[in-house]
This record gives sequence, C-alpha cells and structure tokens, in this order.
Amino acid sequence: MKNLLLILTILISSVGYSQSGYKLYSDIWVYEYHNGKMECLPIDGSGSFSLDFDYVTENISEEEIRKYLLDELTIFRSDYGVNTTITESEELTKRSDEWADSLSGFFFEHSGDNINEVIGTTFLSMYSKIDPEDGNLNQIIAASIFDCFVSSKSHMEILLDDEDNIEFGFGLKITNLTIQICIQQT
Repeated sequence: MKNLLLILTILISSVGYSQSGYKLYSDIWVYEYHNGKMECLPIDGSGSFSLDFDYVTENISEEEIRKYLLDELTIFRSDYGVNTTITESEELTKRSDEWADSLSGFFFEHSGDNINEVIGTTFLSMYSKIDPEDGNLNQIIAASIFDCFVSSKSHMEILLDDEDNIEFGFGLKITNLTIQICIQQT
C-alpha cells in the first residue's frame, strides 16, 4: 500500500497544466506537453523518476540548501532577463519558515499575510536521477526550487518582479518524501 501511494504521488506531482508560457531553464528537468497537459520529466530522457531516492535522503541538508537559495534565485532571475539586485530578508525568511512548517501534502493555502507569496511542494523522488557525478546535490536542489514554479504565471510574476530593492524570504521544510516551500517577497 505504501508503494502504491508513493507511485500515485509521483505520477500526480509530475503532471499539471502550464499557465505561464515561461521557458524552463533547468539542469535536471524538462517539461513535455501532451494534449494540453504538462509533464515534468528527468532531463536524462529516461521518461520517469525512480522510486529509489536513497542518495537524496542520505545527502540532503536543509542548512546546505539554504546557503545557495539567494544566489540561485539571482541566477534564475538572470535567465529571464530581470533585475538581479535582490537581497534576503531575515524577517521574511523567519515568516516563510514558519509557514513552510505548517504546509502539508497537496492541500495547503497561502499564509494570508497580505504579502507576495509563492508556496509549493516538490517530491524527493524528482531528484532520484541525481548522483554524485552531477555535482553538489544541495546546490542542485536549491536551483531547482525555483523551477517548480515555472508553469504558474502568478508565481513567476512574484519571482521575476523587476522592481528595485526587492527582498525575499525563503522557507523550507524537508519531510521523508517532500520539500515544502514558501517564498515571500516585498
């Protein structure tokens, strides 16, 4: 039963509808479109993620991922040609962390703090094709956190806001199957 639930979760998490039209600049994933549905697949062309993601669970570090988030968001924003002068706000990161801790599964909502906010979940199985030869796992995960939102126009508008002096806060919660994400922006 546990394996069936995991398989269903992976299938559901990798299929969606693109609302944005933004190009995905990912080193680990590609989007394929079939009959209006978008599917997130490994870039290696294998066609599916693996249920064996022990390397990920044994090497993932929330602390290490956090070290790379601001730099990786800057690179992400550069890929789309917007202002890369951004900073991390300790206050927003604290609030984002608190909200990320409260998120669970597929059904969650925005904090209601009347702030620009991006929330989502990525499954650890979506990193199952990464191995040590690919580079620093935690940096790869940090870079891909933002890729999770490329199919959402409203999320991309927040991540790519081109105003000056933008601050972001990054909230993460790693569970045994997922990474819960909350990014807040001023």
